[in-house]
Amino acid sequence: MRKYMVFDVESIGLHGEGFAVAWVVVSEDGQRLEEGLYSVDPDMCQGTDADRAWVAENVPLLEANCATKEELYDVFWAAWLRWKSQNAFLTADCAWPVETNFLSACVRAKPEERAWEGPYPLLDLANVVTTLSGDATKLSERHADELPAHHPLMDTRQSARVLVRSLATAASYVARARHLARRTQELNLAAAERFPNLSFAAARGFMYGYPGCCIEAFEQSRLLEPNPQKVFALSRDSIFCGTGFVPCAACRERPEAVVLLQIQSLRDHRLMPFPIADWSFAHNPHAWLGRRPKQES
Repeated sequence: MRKYMVFDVESIGLHGEGFAVAWVVVSEDGQRLEEGLYSVDPDMCQGTDADRAWVAENVPLLEANCATKEELYDVFWAAWLRWKSQNAFLTADCAWPVETNFLSACVRAKPEERAWEGPYPLLDLANVVTTLSGDATKLSERHADELPAHHPLMDTRQSARVLVRSLATAASYVARARHLARRTQELNLAAAERFPNLSFAAARGFMYGYPGCCIEAFEQSRLLEPNPQKVFALSRDSIFCGTGFVPCAACRERPEAVVLLQIQSLRDHRLMPFPIADWSFAHNPHAWLGRRPKQES
């Protein structure tokens, strides 16, 4: 099971020196395996007067349990090497510039020992959140044991929890993509075996449950127009608009709910219900017989 050492640094401004570091080691199922919090007196660290004022106003007062910056670097690096030996991934949230500057300071303190012992790679929670179509700069909710904000240990607990949740979401997407790829391959093979003399599009149409008359009309139109959708243009209020299904002229005169029922009954069992904009209609077309579903404006 993978492990992640998530850390957070408080510094005198974005580009000043770090005066506090905290970490939480979590397993991929969210169990906290270790926590640490160490700091020095902020007055020992370089930074501008304006940044010091911001720290004094926003960062909770922390106990200075390290006498020097070098001791702060040493205790963090020792923890990192311990978890690195267990194949943990070092992780931060929006690592540049604060956390990356802190790591560089650790290496500069003892370059002979640490130059080749840094994280490779350094994971960034912001990249994971952004990849999942989220806003990495948006403030996330906090649990009770993740307060107050700007406390390095509390910030790290929050980041670790969001990391575990985001990685689980990403893993579910990957698993579903692999499942869909396998299912698509199975359907392609089944369509080719069942309808060897038909075009690929027509064979897939039968697997999708499309009426034979619609498939035949679709195939005939391909001789005249490379894009049959232009021949059988659908109005935007049709429940089939945008689904990939092109009903023939005869099926356009039939109630759409009846055509949908036919597609559902003929559709290959390995496929999901026929997709249309109104999912309540797709799953229960009987309820819509005789009337049109409400369309979005």
